[in-house]
Amino acid sequence: MGGTDLGSVSNVLLLEPGRREWDGGACVELLASGSGTTRVLAVTYTDPSIAHLDEFESVAGHRLAEVSIVSVDETATELRTETVDGTTIRTVGPADNLTGVAAAVSECIGAWNERAAPGDDLVFCFDSLTAMLQSVSRERAFRFLHVLTRRLEQAGAVGHYHVEPSRHDEQTIATFSPLFDATVEVTADDVEVWS
Repeated sequence: MGGTDLGSVSNVLLLEPGRREWDGGACVELLASGSGTTRVLAVTYTDPSIAHLDEFESVAGHRLAEVSIVSVDETATELRTETVDGTTIRTVGPADNLTGVAAAVSECIGAWNERAAPGDDLVFCFDSLTAMLQSVSRERAFRFLHVLTRRLEQAGAVGHYHVEPSRHDEQTIATFSPLFDATVEVTADDVEVWS
């Protein structure tokens, strides 16, 4: 993203190419946008390892204080929590269980708010809206994201939400855009930001 300043936005819609072409760069830069102790909360329908977080330290110039992942798994029938290499992973399923996802996110935010010190940064990654829409209707996804974006804004978090624009019609993107303070579109050649 090359230092693109998004100012004081809380929620960003991140339009990016498909995973075969993706290197995690825009995601890592958005996660590294804070300046203090950084805690990352990620919801993923695709990759519970969030392997690109390894790049965080070199981009941000400091280490992550804490990482929590809510992994949405179609085969999960109950909430499971485990810690792997210092990362807390909460597995929720099935994929259309938006109530379970919301509860896991709220639990993480609540726990972090109890421990947070002034100046701590809470950053959030939702990977991805495209994957979620394979399991729920556009209307359910909109209602869920409306509540989630407000919850993160109230918590003082900065969140970004991945979507592959080539997999959706313009109406779908237009439906979700009003939920976000800014949109970042990453292409092979450029990065465009608009509010």
